Order: sequence, then structure tokens, then C-alpha cells
Amino acid sequence: MGASPPGQLRIRGARQHNLANVDLDLPLHQLVVLCGPSGSGKSSLAFDTVFAEGQRRYLAALGQASKHGLLPPAVDELANLPPTLALRQRDDAPPSHARLAEVAELLPPLRLLAGRFGVLHCPLCGRPVRPVPVDGIVDAIMGWEAGSRVTLEAPLAGGLAVLDEVREAGFSRVRWQGEIHRVDDVPAAGEGPVRVVVDRIKLAADRRARVSDSVRLAARVGRGVVVAVSNGQEHSWVERPYCLHDDLPLPALSPSLVHRWTHAGQCPECAGKGCAHCGDTGLSPVARGVRWRGHGLADWLGATVDQLQELLPAPEGPEEGPLRELHRRLASLCRLGLGHRVVGGKASLLSAGELQRARLTRVVTAALGGVVVVLDEPAAGLDDPSAARVVEELRAVLSEGASVLAVSHHPVVLRAADHVVEFGPGAGAAGGQVVYDGPSDALRTVPTATGRWLAGDTPLPAAVGRAGEGWRAVGGHRVRRGVLGAVVGPSGSGKSAWLVELEAAARGEEMRIARADRAAGRSARSMVATYVGLWDVLRKLLAMTREATLRGLDPRSFSLNVKGGRCEACRGRGVRRIELDMLPDIEVPCEVCGGARFAKDVLEVRWKGLSAAELLDADAATLRPLLGGHPKLDAPLRALVDVGLGYLPLGRTTDGLSGGEARRLALARELVGAVQGTMYLLDDVTVGLHRSDVLSLLRTVQALVDGGGTVWMATHDADVAECADHRIDLG
Repeated sequence: MGASPPGQLRIRGARQHNLANVDLDLPLHQLVVLCGPSGSGKSSLAFDTVFAEGQRRYLAALGQASKHGLLPPAVDELANLPPTLALRQRDDAPPSHARLAEVAELLPPLRLLAGRFGVLHCPLCGRPVRPVPVDGIVDAIMGWEAGSRVTLEAPLAGGLAVLDEVREAGFSRVRWQGEIHRVDDVPAAGEGPVRVVVDRIKLAADRRARVSDSVRLAARVGRGVVVAVSNGQEHSWVERPYCLHDDLPLPALSPSLVHRWTHAGQCPECAGKGCAHCGDTGLSPVARGVRWRGHGLADWLGATVDQLQELLPAPEGPEEGPLRELHRRLASLCRLGLGHRVVGGKASLLSAGELQRARLTRVVTAALGGVVVVLDEPAAGLDDPSAARVVEELRAVLSEGASVLAVSHHPVVLRAADHVVEFGPGAGAAGGQVVYDGPSDALRTVPTATGRWLAGDTPLPAAVGRAGEGWRAVGGHRVRRGVLGAVVGPSGSGKSAWLVELEAAARGEEMRIARADRAAGRSARSMVATYVGLWDVLRKLLAMTREATLRGLDPRSFSLNVKGGRCEACRGRGVRRIELDMLPDIEVPCEVCGGARFAKDVLEVRWKGLSAAELLDADAATLRPLLGGHPKLDAPLRALVDVGLGYLPLGRTTDGLSGGEARRLALARELVGAVQGTMYLLDDVTVGLHRSDVLSLLRTVQALVDGGGTVWMATHDADVAECADHRIDLG
């Protein structure tokens, strides 16, 4: 094999999943976009070949790859591969307590700014608490006029009750009621605070060592508090975090103190989750009292991205590092159209497009010179202006010496690409081939699925024009039933919130609602076949065979969730997951079953010539001609094909699906049990789909309406909205 040209990633014989022995030379330090119908092989190349091999080589350099049994992907040669970093498209709802500041990685530099350079404030009196080290106290005292007489004192916690201990420690004098007394002259029955007189010194340049020793002793006796009296004036310092006014010890100032998941930083009322008691910050009273230049973490979290950018000064001085990092990420969020969002706002309230852009900020603001950044649909769910801003951010990544390999169907990203590779011509076994490899501006001239779309040769179906039935107003807009309706607007305009309001109104009138847009639950124990009800039927059919009867197997023997027939080494998962601390977890095939997931005797049982493992490895498009005649199998198989998921193996776990796949899987399940008169609510179900898949999905949606249902969908895609009978525009 020849040497790879400089500046190119050489790929030879890529056969991962459905890739058909693919050979490619991809330019580095450019924006390379992979496109094609769903299941055509884009992710197999980008993530399961390029990124997986980059990760494996890094672990091999650390001596960890062979230790964990991590095998290389199915490819003959992968030359000139730099280190890789990946950001997969995740559209599932973030945890209820997650915030924009966490998604965009704003909190680490904010915590560093407050915890390293801030000032503690007493949660009771609000006074600043500034611990000063012994050397700092000594410097302050030695800065006074030479010849000054200074008395160094230490307050006692037990008052006069501990005089005997003072005497035994060798101290002869105390200050009580403002005057210095010999210890033996203080009445035992007296009351009031008392301070031990540690030393009385006349300041001189040669007495620094004595002052230092006495200050250190006073700090030890006074539990970190040192008092110096000179010329009738008292000066107090605390060598440890301690409020003199309220006699309150405080935890040490550090970035972990202003963290809502640490013991010291966590609000005791809500355990860090946010509620009214802590101002929805999740922080303890002490953590909320940490301030830098008059502002604390609560102030920063309550500001919008725009406001915080103006509030923080220019990077300089000892705080330059965290300030520079903050300004980079805040500027990126603003450029991506998130400047109006509250820094500490709940991430669950962000639209899908806003959430995607917030996650993208983590990548585009990192120093990634020499790295291949692998992205999955970076502009998913975005209108054209927002997608253009994403492209600008990716260009900034390239300017730092990185390379970008993106899976995308967004026309703005495709047109902006330096190089495009289209896979096809179909999905699954019908895909895996390179049908175009070249510059983006020439793609529209070739007769591929993407080329025809960009050239305008594959228009979406025109609106049917159904009148429907008047119903009621929602959010100030008139809603009709028996139609395909679309609510349109840019990312963040309130489309998802409008659907929620519509759902509440419909449920209030006891209408049957199907939120088919809500992504299928992400679980390593759930798979496509179980989610749409296929596997329950197939298990029973396998158990009815003669081979199963002879072996005493029943339907439970073909379940992956209970003991009996599954491989117990991997508990039916077929893989073993390995945690790698700071790196993403990796999965390696089970060394016992080799990924088949079942015990050997179970695998010998076949129905229609297929074992349980072979059925789960097959996809709906392949199985439908073979199994579609069965009344309980045809509907779920057809539903998977209709929503554009015919290429997915039935055994694919739902935690490995993209956001678009998870939402379409949820729609497929609703189609299996479709009931006339149902109102279907869809939130950007076309996100991440190729135009050919959108066309197929729209035919399915139109059929739902023709069958007596109502469909209202939120979309950013103006072309998709044109297919609707009724349209609502949100600004």
C-alpha cells in the first residue's frame, strides 16, 4: 500500500457494519461533511471507524487497549489519523437539575474565579472574612512605625473558665474588661471575654523573628485569631476562615466550596437540586456568600449570557486564565444565538436546537489544534441563519489547526463544506457505498439522492388543503382537528412550549393524545424489537418450534432480561462496558458468547431458518419480506420502515440511538397501535433526516390524518411546513 499524501486521512477497506470495503482520502484541516440517507453508513465511518480507531490508538499508547480486549474496527488501513474527539448528537432531555452553565461548561471557570480569588462572607452577618497567613500578619505589623509598642493577644473560647489552663500553659497575663491583668488577679467568678497576652514587643527591624514566633503562637492559642493592640487601637486578623463577629468557623475557600454537589457547597434543604430556599442555585449559605468583586455565583447564574459577558472584566492579572476561558465560551454562546438565555436556567427548558448549540460550545471553544473533531448533526434542528452561525464556529475550530468531520444533512452545512462524501444509495445492506466524493459545489450536479435534493429535483409533497374542524384557541392561535398542522419559527421561538400548551388543552377535554415526538427511553436493556412489541411475538414463535420443545425452552428462555437462556457472562448484552475515567466508556464483545447474547443451546433453535441472535442482528427492511405475512409481525415491521428506521437492527439498544432515531422509534410504536381520532404531537421529528427520509416520513404522517387522526408538528424547516394544511408562525 502506498504512503498517504500529507494532509490527508487515508482509509482503505473500511467494512465496519454495512460499509462495503470503502476507500477514501479525506482532507485534513478542512470541513468534511458526510451525508446520505439514514443507515447508509455515515456514522459507521465517522464514529465506528475513524473515532473508534483514534480512541483505540490512544489507549494502546497507554497500554490499555490489549488489557481491555479492545479490537480495531474492520478496516484494512487508516493512515495519517490524528487524535480524535467526538460529540454525538444527543436529543434526550437533560436531567431536571442540569443548567445551561453546566451544558456549556461555564461552571468550572466560574467556580475557579470565585473559589480561588473570591472573598468569604459570613452567612449570618454578611461581613467579609479574609483569612491572612502568618507571614501576612507579620508584614502588616512590621509595617507600623518603628518604636511602637505592640501587644499580641489571642482570644480564648472558654472565657475565664479556662484560666487554670492558661496558667499551666505558662502565660502570666490576660486582657479582661479592656485592661491587662495578671492571671492570678482575675476573679474566678468574673464574666466576659478574655484574651491571653502572648507577647509585648517594641517594634524594631531586628525583631521580625520574634514577632513572627509570637504571631504564630497567638494564632495557635486563639484558634486562628490574632489581635494586636498598639497606641490604643486594636487590629484583628483571622489566620483561618472564621467570623469574629458571630464566632462562626467557616470552611476553607476553594473551587469545591462553590459546587452544589460537594458537602460544603450543597444546599442542605434541596441537596443541590435547587428550590426557593437557596434561590434555585443549589448552593449552601456559605457558598452563596462567596463573592468576587462584589458578585457571587448566584449573581452570575441569574444573569443572561449577554449580561454576564458585560459584567466580567477583561482578562488580566492573576485571574486572567478563568476570565479568558469564560469570555471565549460566552462569546461563542452569543454568536450561536443564546445571548438572551439565563446562565443558570434549566437546560430542560432549552429547545432542541438551543441545547445542541450549547453542547457545541464546549467543542468550538477548546484548544483543539491537530485534533480531528467528529460531530453528529451539529446544526440539527436549526433554521438557516442559526446553522450559518454554527458553520462560523466550525471555521474557528479549523483556524486553530483542527480538522472537522461532520455527519450532517443540513443544506447550509453541506453548501459550506470544503469536501463532501455521500453514502448510499440506500440504507442497511442497500447502502455502505460511496456515491459521491468531492467538493460541495459540484454535488448538485450528480444524480445522487443528496445531489437531486440540492438541485431542487425532489420536492416534498404539496399540502392537501384539508379544512378540518374548528376546535379552540391555543396560545392565541386557532387550532383545527382532522388536519396536518405545523407550528413554525426559529430555534427558541417557543414551538415546543406551544405543543405543551396544546397537549394540556387536549387532555383537559379528554382527547386521546400521542406525544410521538418524545424520544424512546435510552437504556442498555431496551432494544428496538422490544420497544415496538416485536420481540414478545418472536420469543413465542421461537419457543413453539420443535427444537425448543425438545430442549425444554419456553418464551422466557429467549428473553435478555432474565436468567435462563441469555449469556450470563454479559447478562444478555453481548458486550462488556469498560469505564475509562476521563475518556468515554468503551464496549468490547463478550468473551463468552462473542456478542450473540444467548447461551449455545438457545442459539441452536431456529424459526424461519433464523436463530434468536440472527433475528436481532437483522433489520426490519430485510425481515419484512420474510416475516411480514404474520399478522402480529407485519404492523411493527411496517411501522419501522415507514418512519425511516428499516435499516436499524432489531437488537440495537435504545441507548445507542441518535436523537432523531429515538423520536422516530417512539412514533413507530404509536403507529403500531394507531387509533382513529388520536391527536399526534410531533416536535421536529425531521431533525437529522435526509430529504429522502423526510419524504417517506411525511407520507406516513399524511396517512395518519387520512385515517381520521390529527397531526400538529413543530418544525424549523419551512419546506416541511409547506406540506401542512394549516400553519402557525411564531416570531
